[in-house]
Amino acid sequence: MITGVRRILKEVVGPEVASEYALSRLEEVRAVLAQIDWNDAALRLRNDVLIQRQLLADIDGWRSASRDRVEHFAGVASSPAVNTDIPVTYAELDELYRSEAATLVEMNRSLAIWTRAHPDDVSARELRSTILTALAGEPASR
Repeated sequence: MITGVRRILKEVVGPEVASEYALSRLEEVRAVLAQIDWNDAALRLRNDVLIQRQLLADIDGWRSASRDRVEHFAGVASSPAVNTDIPVTYAELDELYRSEAATLVEMNRSLAIWTRAHPDDVSARELRSTILTALAGEPASR
């Protein structure tokens, strides 16, 4: 489908564009579309979601190991079950990815507060580092 769109942009739209600037921008769009392996994008995004779910499950395990942690993180959403069904459409996967990333951001904020109050909790600092690494990674859909 993307190959067809690129071809239409080149063969149909391109010849009709009069402005050199607009033609240059059109070629940039075509180049960007060519750079993404669209056939594997959904599979990579699904993998990203599975990684997020495992990280959220690890965080829940860490949180539940201490009554103080349970109380401190009570307002932060819990993770979905790691083995819960994952949607199959790209749009649903993208929505799930964004939702779980938002949960990781929320958990990171709470962990920042926790680590300031508990500077000796090495495991909390390690979790923050893992979350930041996961959030900094470029998801397959982008």
